[in-house]
Amino acid sequence: VAVGGGGCADGLMTAIDAGCDTFVTSDVKYNGFWDAYEQGLNLIDAGHFYTENPVVAVLAEKIAAAFPEIEVKISETHADCMKFY
Repeated sequence: VAVGGGGCADGLMTAIDAGCDTFVTSDVKYNGFWDAYEQGLNLIDAGHFYTENPVVAVLAEKIAAAFPEIEVKISETHADCMKFY
């Protein structure tokens, strides 16, 4: 399984070349789904926010450790801006 946070749909062939059978990413264009299908790759478009947001806390820790003189805060209001009806 390959995971590409955010818009990594252009990594589709890299996932296939690495021998992955499933690729989780976001922002896949129409033809990307067909390309994956034709190559026998399971493709999961999990959304931009949901494939990037899990790493925010890890990055905040690393930044805080590298720059102890600054305060690192994670937004309390940042959320997925996409709404589906």
